Amino acid sequence: MPIIRIDYDNDKVKDEEIVKLSEFLQPLVAEKTDIAEVMVYANYPHIKYKIFPIEVFIEMPANKIEDRQKLVKSIRSEIESWKEKSGFSHLINLTLIPMDWDMEFDI
Repeated sequence: MPIIRIDYDNDKVKDEEIVKLSEFLQPLVAEKTDIAEVMVYANYPHIKYKIFPIEVFIEMPANKIEDRQKLVKSIRSEIESWKEKSGFSHLINLTLIPMDWDMEFDI
C-alpha cells in the first residue's frame, strides 16, 4: 500500500490548501499505482530552516513499481494540470521512494 507523506511550511501554506492537495493526491496515486489502499499523512516541522513550501513523498513497495520514471512523470503531469485548473500556486517537490518492507495489518 502506498503512503503519501506531505511535509509543508505552515508559514507559507495554509492547512486548508494541504487538505485540498491531499484530497487530490490520494485518488491520483491509487489510480496510477492500481492500489486502492493509499493513505496520506501531512505534517509541518516545528523547526524549519531553508525548507521548500511543500514536499510530497510517495512510499510504496518497490515490487509494485514497473517503471519508476514513467510513474513519477505521470503523477507530475497530473499535479501540474491540477495546479493550473485549481489555481494552486505553491511549488511542490515530488519524491517516489521504493521500499522493501513487510507489513502486517489488524494486529
